[in-house]
Amino acid sequence: MTDEQKAAFIIAQAACAQAEIAAMQAFNQHRLSLGQSIGYDEEAFLAIADKYLIGHNAVISFFQRRVRSRRLSRNKSIRTSKRTQSHSRSPRMSPDHTPEKE
Repeated sequence: MTDEQKAAFIIAQAACAQAEIAAMQAFNQHRLSLGQSIGYDEEAFLAIADKYLIGHNAVISFFQRRVRSRRLSRNKSIRTSKRTQSHSRSPRMSPDHTPEKE
């Protein structure tokens, strides 16, 4: 997933969270108009960010996963190319570990 796709996903998640919060607020207002206690308390509203993975830490780690995996794959390719270069410079060995003549 590209960074643009990740940003679009987070924006979509935020829109879903806003819709749910609006519904929760409407439900609370309805209950208050009937003289009843609210249905959703502060904890329920705060849990929305975790539910939709749009809290600060969730968003940061979502974007950093790609950076870490990109670094890991780049480091792996560097190690592989170094290993390949070192093998290509070493003399060819026969099964009895003596250099072969080319």
